[in-house]
Amino acid sequence: MDHEQTYQEWLCGKQNMQDVSLASLAPIIERVCGGAAGIDKAHRIVEGHSSVVFEVPTPQQQVIVRAKVAPEPSYATEVWAIEQCRRVGVPAPEVLGVHRQMREDGHWLSVCIEAKCPGQPLLEVFTSSGPDSPRSLDLARQVGAILASMHSIRPDGFGPLDDCGQGTYGSYAEHVREVTHAVINRLQENSAIDIPLVMRAGAWLLDHADELQPSQPSLLHGDPGPDHWFVDGDRICGLIDLEAVQGGDPALDLAWWDYWRDWRLPYAPTSAILQGYSDDALLQPSTLPGRLALARLFTSLTSLDYWVCNGRQQQTQQSLDLLRLSVRKTGLADV
Repeated sequence: MDHEQTYQEWLCGKQNMQDVSLASLAPIIERVCGGAAGIDKAHRIVEGHSSVVFEVPTPQQQVIVRAKVAPEPSYATEVWAIEQCRRVGVPAPEVLGVHRQMREDGHWLSVCIEAKCPGQPLLEVFTSSGPDSPRSLDLARQVGAILASMHSIRPDGFGPLDDCGQGTYGSYAEHVREVTHAVINRLQENSAIDIPLVMRAGAWLLDHADELQPSQPSLLHGDPGPDHWFVDGDRICGLIDLEAVQGGDPALDLAWWDYWRDWRLPYAPTSAILQGYSDDALLQPSTLPGRLALARLFTSLTSLDYWVCNGRQQQTQQSLDLLRLSVRKTGLADV
């Protein structure tokens, strides 16, 4: 019987499919950074799911180079989001340059070069200090405060955004319903998973999506886990990977953190994030518990869909277990 690849092996293979080498990127890096890139001292970062990532020394500074091959050009929305975030004090990285070119196969090579954030990933701090330590709790409260600043940015519309901050949908409920319909249609054809559970979760989301409809859209990170925050001493100094930004209810970013904490990852408690999130006009505390439960259910269903579509058995089983937990958190009867 064949054994499933380790997660790191699978992720590396997924990135290798991009067919991007550091040597091919060297001329682009040198042109953007104005000097010879230290290719021989560069190293690859096997973390992201959609881009090939390298850390490269240049004469001026260390830079992060992200590259992707796709049918359409990439990174334009992220550049817009970074500019908006930096205006309100969110410590997003400086974008040094973006390069795009059509390849002979008709696909686009997109390259985004950013200044490297100082410090270390927040996830490393949580792992070494413990997610419930005083230092971790203080840093989590800082995360909450910065998320509130990010959520104060108002894109024009809901769901995925274009390079001007224009959303795909006229309402967030419409976005949630369309995604939920698509996920149900894919998952209900897979006999290896608990289809009644999926249908029950999907039906609840379709019936209650309006509860996630804010009066105005907020700019959401979309993947705000501690691997995307950087710490310098006792201060959050960086927030990276804004490629999945969208317009919607702030509850979704908070529910994302809560969901992955229950994945048995070393995340500080969600309650610490909420303590630092001082903008009640955005948070709307009176309705937050129900919105968090609903947003978490949405996160659980889309995460299950991702792992099923990628054929990852271990993550599929774990996401099914967490979907059951998320269903219970909506107040439904035990499953």
